[in-house]
Amino acid sequence: MLFSTKVYVHINGLIVVAIGNIPESSAKIKEDIEEIKTLYKERFELHTETLSKEELVKMYHEASIYIQPSRYDSAPTTVLEAMACGDAIIGSNKGGIPDIVGNAGIILPVNSKMF
Repeated sequence: MLFSTKVYVHINGLIVVAIGNIPESSAKIKEDIEEIKTLYKERFELHTETLSKEELVKMYHEASIYIQPSRYDSAPTTVLEAMACGDAIIGSNKGGIPDIVGNAGIILPVNSKMF
């Protein structure tokens, strides 16, 4: 799985939960993650280990928003899983993401300031 992000909304602000593997070639992403972990240690969780289906479903159900910032993904099942659990979807305009999300979420260009 490529690196993807889920956002949990709580009364006191946002808690960001990132799930997935960070590619070895992505030094910049690793640096950014370390900075975020330092600055927002109470509001940021990173899960790089493999999660069970039950754990993933629990996270999808706890989330309000699911973000799929892929630069390429032909048909991400994670988007379908998040949609099935009622999450609002924000995805990139690459691969099959716009076709899957349709008008049920927000599609942003990869080169936007959001991704």
